[in-house]
Amino acid sequence: MSSAQWRLGDAAVEIEPMRSYGGANPFGKDDLFTVGEAVRMFAEDVGLAYTAIRSCRWVSSRWPKERRRADVSHTIHKILAGIPDEQERFEAVTNPPPAQPARRPAVAAGDAFTVGSISVTVHGHRHALIHADVPCPDNVGHLLDDGTLYHPGDAYFAPDAPVRTLLLPTSGPWTNLGEAADYVRTVKPERIVQIHELMLSDLGRRSAAHLLGEKGLTGIPISLLESGTTVQL
Repeated sequence: MSSAQWRLGDAAVEIEPMRSYGGANPFGKDDLFTVGEAVRMFAEDVGLAYTAIRSCRWVSSRWPKERRRADVSHTIHKILAGIPDEQERFEAVTNPPPAQPARRPAVAAGDAFTVGSISVTVHGHRHALIHADVPCPDNVGHLLDDGTLYHPGDAYFAPDAPVRTLLLPTSGPWTNLGEAADYVRTVKPERIVQIHELMLSDLGRRSAAHLLGEKGLTGIPISLLESGTTVQL
């Protein structure tokens, strides 16, 4: 992954070099695009988040190619990139901080594992389609404790197993409330908890809940949880 991050960052720097003057519009008001707009367009072209490309661009700008260490991860380079003094930064990479513990390996449909006493099975394959021009990354859902809870990720994939509580995404560029209703009817959970609703206003959240809930299209109780709320499963 590190090599890809360096390539993306270098490409972003080539498109829009880091500048010590002029802010977002360094060449004045006659510039066709601001720096942010140009970087955002590049992010859209490669199908990645703007924040990810912006981060890679900054890290690349802080590390000339001849100063990068192939045996040190991009993440460590990013951490050390915040050192203001250039010489101190270049010396620090020769004695980098210890690597973080390895992350759990990626999982795929059909896998099963445990987290503490909780059993987890993996379902699904791909992210829901946003648009034909937008690549679909991998996406999996997780079924906990033999159906106690199912989180589908960014897709309406129905697991071939009973589900008691379904976490139901209701906002985002890929979601569709009509498809969400059909999805709930297919899964047939005992109850629904609305998630992935950050892009909705309070009125939008309640409207979605009314449409998808017990008195709406699914006939199944739906919960709206405020931040920090806990529920018993």
